[in-house]
Amino acid sequence: MKKWLVPLTYPFVSVIAFLLSGAVGALGNGDGTGYGGLIITLVGLILYCVIVIPAICIVYSKYCLSGKRVRCLFTLYPSFLITSPFFILCFIDDKTIIYSTILFAWCEIWSLIGLIKLKRKKET
Repeated sequence: MKKWLVPLTYPFVSVIAFLLSGAVGALGNGDGTGYGGLIITLVGLILYCVIVIPAICIVYSKYCLSGKRVRCLFTLYPSFLITSPFFILCFIDDKTIIYSTILFAWCEIWSLIGLIKLKRKKET
């Protein structure tokens, strides 16, 4: 059951992260030129893509899909749900499909990495 319900929170996390990085960027624009806010927004989005997305994907794969029968197919579900808000919010741009595909591949890579089980050497 958790393999279906847990990923439903991921689109909300994505939207909150996008909106929060934009709001903090707008509030951080102290001098009025727009560059401070732009830098803060970019740093927020980069941290989201580099830290939050891999963490979400690995934790879901490692703990929600362990021992399941078709776990490789279930990695597609959260990747799609993480990518969908970006696709919907940025649909105006012509290159959204390309960017969404890149984000989907990024999520899928980290979800598949979470399925890898490391074997530890036994000490004798």
